[in-house]
Amino acid sequence: MSLLEERINESRLERGMSASELARAVGVTSAAVSRWEKGQVKNLRMEHLFTIARLLDINPEWLATGRGHKKGHLLNQQGSIHEPGPPTYEHLNREEQILVDVYRRLSHSTRRNLKDFVLELAERLQ
Repeated sequence: MSLLEERINESRLERGMSASELARAVGVTSAAVSRWEKGQVKNLRMEHLFTIARLLDINPEWLATGRGHKKGHLLNQQGSIHEPGPPTYEHLNREEQILVDVYRRLSHSTRRNLKDFVLELAERLQ
């Protein structure tokens, strides 16, 4: 498979995820996912590419280029190898799960504003 739109669509279907579910999880509109899968977007934002790869349990290099293994290892934030997988919430209480779900539905600029607010609040609490 050589096209990004085909790799996104096939991987989403393999995970049994609808386009609207992927859109919600990535924090974009269903129309954005439709544009990705129709090949109407030539340069997918890196943050979206990595989120899609994590959600669909695929190697981001394969998703971006078609090269390498579809299922691949990723480095976690500590720099060690991490097997990609679907996001899990078992360590969060229900209120925290709701916050994460709402955050994922926010636009990029709203997420950035919220992050700035939370970091400022955290500094005040120290």
